[in-house]
Amino acid sequence: MKNIAFYCLLLFCLLFAAPALQAQQELYSRVKIFTGNDGMALLAGLGLPVDHCDYKQGAYLVGEFSESELKLVEASGFIYEVLQPDMAEFYRRRNEKPVQTPEKSAEVQGMCQPVLSNFPTPTHFQLGSMGGFFTYTEMLAHLDTMHSLFSGLISAIQPIEGFATQEGNPVYWVKISDNPQTDEPGEPQILLTALHHAREPASLSQMIFLMYYLLENYETDPNIAYLIDNSEIYIVPCLNPDGYQWNEFTNPDGGGMWRKNRRDNTDGTYGVDLNRNYGFLWGYDDNGSSPNTNSSTYRGTSAFSEPETQAVKMFCETKQFQIALNYHSSGNLLIYPWGYVPSFQTPDSTLFRAYAREMTRENNFVWGTGNETVGYLTNGVSDDWMYGEQETKSKIFSFTPEIGRRFEDGFWPSTQRIIPICQSTMWQNLSAIRFLHNYGLLAETNGQYLNTTDTVIHFTLNRIGLQDGGTFTVSLVPQSSNIVAAGEQVVVSGLELEQIYTGQIGITLSDTIAQGSPVSFKLLLNNGQGLILEQNITKHFGTPVIAYANQCTDLNSWQTSDNANWGLTGLDYVSESTSMTDSPDGNYLSDDLNTLTLTDTIDLTQCSFAELRFWAKWAIEPSYDMVQMQAVDLASGTITPLCGKYTHMGTPNQFNGEPVYDGIQPDWVEEVIDLSDFAGALLQLRLVLVSDNAVEYDGFYFDDLVVEKLPVAAEPATAAPAMAAAHGGLMLLPCVPNPTTTQTNIYVVQPQQAPTPAELVITNPAGIVVLRQPIAPLPGKNCLQINTQYWSSGLYFYYVQNSTGKTPARKMMVVNQGND
Repeated sequence: MKNIAFYCLLLFCLLFAAPALQAQQELYSRVKIFTGNDGMALLAGLGLPVDHCDYKQGAYLVGEFSESELKLVEASGFIYEVLQPDMAEFYRRRNEKPVQTPEKSAEVQGMCQPVLSNFPTPTHFQLGSMGGFFTYTEMLAHLDTMHSLFSGLISAIQPIEGFATQEGNPVYWVKISDNPQTDEPGEPQILLTALHHAREPASLSQMIFLMYYLLENYETDPNIAYLIDNSEIYIVPCLNPDGYQWNEFTNPDGGGMWRKNRRDNTDGTYGVDLNRNYGFLWGYDDNGSSPNTNSSTYRGTSAFSEPETQAVKMFCETKQFQIALNYHSSGNLLIYPWGYVPSFQTPDSTLFRAYAREMTRENNFVWGTGNETVGYLTNGVSDDWMYGEQETKSKIFSFTPEIGRRFEDGFWPSTQRIIPICQSTMWQNLSAIRFLHNYGLLAETNGQYLNTTDTVIHFTLNRIGLQDGGTFTVSLVPQSSNIVAAGEQVVVSGLELEQIYTGQIGITLSDTIAQGSPVSFKLLLNNGQGLILEQNITKHFGTPVIAYANQCTDLNSWQTSDNANWGLTGLDYVSESTSMTDSPDGNYLSDDLNTLTLTDTIDLTQCSFAELRFWAKWAIEPSYDMVQMQAVDLASGTITPLCGKYTHMGTPNQFNGEPVYDGIQPDWVEEVIDLSDFAGALLQLRLVLVSDNAVEYDGFYFDDLVVEKLPVAAEPATAAPAMAAAHGGLMLLPCVPNPTTTQTNIYVVQPQQAPTPAELVITNPAGIVVLRQPIAPLPGKNCLQINTQYWSSGLYFYYVQNSTGKTPARKMMVVNQGND
């Protein structure tokens, strides 16, 4: 093996350095430090690594710090509470017992769970021996295996020439491309790095996962083949080999907490933070990096003082990288420049945001600058230099993904979490490679309803790929049989970067299409070079009617909980002359839980589809305070949190795993919420606001609330008897759970008098029947248990019918990774 001699030398040195080793191997603890209003900046000025903390503005931060760092905290007058006394032991012991993953509430709608791309574990990927992560030797062995199996697609490992670390290690790199041994001038280049910080092994694991996925799928996935054939993908899997091997030596089962490299600072301390050692505004201040050699964020004696960052500098200056991803952990974040100063955007900020929005479409990482995402500043970091230095090299759109959940995973996630974390980065990585090419964001812009048989599907196309002069083709492929004809494909050429094209494609529906029928099709975007991406879209046929409308001009239909401040304001609204807000006269209250309930009844009987729309804006402390929209079923009393375009899943400090509104949305946006799961029910709506006792913001505003529904037939004068007759005396209730994985229960109510034999029918969006199950003729409520364990993930429709009629269809979401 390549490194046997090195390891023998390392072991020899370490045996003689045992006293120094003991001194360096400090105990790390997870603590809550009570910061007050200005404590975050003061702690950063002490040299603490606040970049991996959970910060509660004006109250506290939670992080993992060494004994010496906690002495500084205490000496500076801060009070702290120890949450985990020994992090290395905590990480090690966590793998001794299975991780209990909290179940999502069955009440949360299916649209809360996005349908993710299927990224099965590559055949050759396996967990390592260091708490599930790879040792340094195992990493090298995997790289050798890749080259042995796929020598035509990946280079052999090579050092960045001319550089060796403090302990004599090279900084290795590999390239994935169709001609990996040759530099092809016409192919754009991307750089991916891992392990700037030695205690972040998930950054390496996801890299090995990505590499195997690309190589193994080259022959079977045309889109993967396109990216490899037309790109040069450079990978530095371990930028900090000294620090990483130090953690392996001190904690062979995982859990080592060493962050920096192993520079001997000649004063009894070791290490420079490589991600504070880059040259762009190096040492800008002592909050974003530290001049203290013992600090975890020590920036070194000068910019690029370290061989590791010198190697990256030379690599970037001799290549033509256009995009870079520098992987770290943790926090589920995607961070981009600038890092050194707050509230200051780059000249390319709109493109950075477009990239970040697309890259996080599936993993829902929080994106923005460091100050925008977690409230800290940094200087001398990789992203600022890669983007900001444009004289010695070209501009690089550089990002830092922080992968894994902040404290549920931490620096050393449990073995059960490693593969899910790797999968969470796949869309992000593939998107970044696609940005090198002729690439655009295709968005269908019709409403939910198609009300004529001859209609058009509108779309927009926003070019965000860096390759100039390309041509796009947009086409529509029918998926349901009720589409009898589709218009010609649309060819778009000559788009400038970030230019948006607006177009349309006509479709013709069957003359016999029934009101409420789903209409399914695919929109395909071909970049003219072999990359084809598709979207599955379902609309509903018919003309909707307004089931309820409220312009928020009075309080007659609203009821608040005790001491709640919900009311009208004339200072900000969509339609004249008021809107509704939780705090008309200022910020919302501290340490509060209050509700606003719509007392009017929303009648969703006799409909196959329903949709809630309203305009909203908000300023709510992120991750801690929240607003939630809920539906109250008047028959059962069930309260269901509602998912919309702008909700996201709550944190453990909120309604954990449920859809909430928080953060800053300064402009009015139209929120859209699917209410189809409540078809046949009578509803009320309720808003809940929850705040803690620290920081309060302006709150939540909404205006012009409308509920539309799609009737199954003409509205009768007496709904219930007509509905029973039209549906063959049958009533179909929502299935539970929805979304489902292995099983769901579908409830059917049959008439009390001599029920007619009936059957349950389940179809996919194309109308193909996947299950037809007879229902025993038993009067009253019946439960049908449906096994979905081996179904493909996706959307399904289900209804019940007998010889005299059928119910409107309801929707069901199945989420089964690995069955697609």
